[in-house]
Amino acid sequence: MFLLTRPQLLAADDWLPIQDGFGREALKPFAEGLDPIVAALRKRHWLEVQVEARGGMENFSHVFVHDKQLYPQVEELAESQTRRWNGVSIYLSLLGPLAAIGYSSTYMTHFKHPEPGKAIGIGGAAYLSPKTTLDAPPPGDTVVEAAFNEVHRHGYHVLTQANLALPLPPDIEPYDPSGLASELTYFDLLFNSTD
Repeated sequence: MFLLTRPQLLAADDWLPIQDGFGREALKPFAEGLDPIVAALRKRHWLEVQVEARGGMENFSHVFVHDKQLYPQVEELAESQTRRWNGVSIYLSLLGPLAAIGYSSTYMTHFKHPEPGKAIGIGGAAYLSPKTTLDAPPPGDTVVEAAFNEVHRHGYHVLTQANLALPLPPDIEPYDPSGLASELTYFDLLFNSTD
C-alpha cells in the first residue's frame, strides 16, 4: 500500500511539492513528465491525444487519449451536433511523480458562427474519480496499455484504486469545490481542482 508521510500530506494539502523538483511552478513535471508523455503517445499515430489541463486551476495535468480509428474525422458538423469520444484520462500530479489512469469521455458541441463557414465549439472532458481509475491495463486494451507504458516509462507511479480511496486524516482537508464530499481521500488531495 502506498502511503504519504505526514509532512507529504501537509505539503500536498497546501499544493506544495512532495518530492524535489516538483511543484506547480517547477519545470520538471512538464519537461520530464507531461510533455514527453504526450509526445510519446502522439508518436502512436492511431491515438488522438489532447491536453485538457496543465495545472492552471488544478494541482495536476490531465491528458485525454482515444483511438482515432474508432472516431473518424468529420469535415462538416450540423448545427448543434454533439460528438462524444470515449477514451482514457491520465492525471499526472504536479506535486510528485504520481498518476491516476482511468476510463472517461470528452465531448464537443458545434454551433454556427455568425461568419459563413465558421463554427464555434464548446466541449469538456469527464473527470476521473477513485472508482473510475484502473489498477492495470485490461487485456487487449491498447489505449490503456499505451497510457500505462508511457506513464511508467517516464518515472511516474500509477496509484491503485485502493491507494486513491484511502481516507485522509481529519485535519487534512483539501479544497472540495462541490462541498459534498463525505470523506476526503488521497485522490481528492493529489488530484485537486479549484474549478
